[in-house]
Amino acid sequence: MFQRKGRSRPAPDQRRDPAEPGDALLTLIRMASARHADPAAAVHAANDFGTSLLLELVLTAGPGAHQLTCMPCGPQVDGPAVRGWLRVLARQPTAPDWEKRPAEPQPEPGPTPAREPELRPWDAPEEPAENLTVRSEGQAAEYLSAALAAGHLLGECAVVMRSVTNRPHPSLGGTVELVRGWYLTGRRLHPLDQAQIFAAQCTDAMTGEPLPPQPRVEYVTAFPVRLPGAATDSPTD
Repeated sequence: MFQRKGRSRPAPDQRRDPAEPGDALLTLIRMASARHADPAAAVHAANDFGTSLLLELVLTAGPGAHQLTCMPCGPQVDGPAVRGWLRVLARQPTAPDWEKRPAEPQPEPGPTPAREPELRPWDAPEEPAENLTVRSEGQAAEYLSAALAAGHLLGECAVVMRSVTNRPHPSLGGTVELVRGWYLTGRRLHPLDQAQIFAAQCTDAMTGEPLPPQPRVEYVTAFPVRLPGAATDSPTD
């Protein structure tokens, strides 16, 4: 499920609106929760888990723009691939809310998330971290956390993060982007190493044939993410 399709892949600097798979995700969550003794409690716990995991992923990645793709799945079930941009900002201690935050520096030339003015505060249940805050492209945060919740209930979820850096590419122009991947099984998050994410992203999902690396992209080992009550793995061998 980490693999991309060679012919249908958009250009790496082409930005699209986050998918709006709300109905499909709700159907998956309801279907997966039905096998629990208390479906309502299972849905509540899964939603809390998805929100916490999404926060930990982007906050551990640090300040900057991050595009996440999450695809929940289970036995004989493949959920929708949910994609959206989140931006983590360092906030001045004197800026208690969004109206008082300092102006952001102008980004370096290169790919940036589409329609930056539409990024908005994510109404997460808790303040994410001291001096850090998260903005979401449209409803990306809600859909991504719901996809992680569905994956938690179904049993599996693939997660890919693309992070924009300020480092210019030496020959192609624009800025370098880092791509990392994880595999969620239950409450265990498995980071992929550099070779695994490269193989997954550079193999055609339809034919199994190799694909060229995407321009300006570096495939890197994913960092471990710790969640309360969840197991944490190092990158697999």
